[in-house]
Amino acid sequence: MSSDAYQSYDMLNESMVYNFTSKDDFFIDSHAETVSSDDNPIINKYEVTYTGKYSIDKDIITMQYLDVLVRKKHVHEHINKTQELYKGISISYYLSRENSTLYLSGTENNESGELYNHVCYL
Repeated sequence: MSSDAYQSYDMLNESMVYNFTSKDDFFIDSHAETVSSDDNPIINKYEVTYTGKYSIDKDIITMQYLDVLVRKKHVHEHINKTQELYKGISISYYLSRENSTLYLSGTENNESGELYNHVCYL
């Protein structure tokens, strides 16, 4: 999912709120911003909602992304299209919890071939 579109930015800040709305449905609200690597940095924001189905088998959660809604578009159209690539793929994570922190560590069984890691605060 990574792209050359991100190379012109010094920083990407992203916060995601995971919502597990039933025993097999989820949605994720993502708010992100890029900061350009110019002498006069420019901040561009975008917002995306992902919806889908999930299943848990022992310590692995598999999330199937059924729909992607880009609510606020980034000025760089290729970044918007990169977000939309999640539609239709499944990503598996190893789950582990320590106190009030949930770790989702990417497995090698992802359709995109990339590893994803997330830290969630409960």
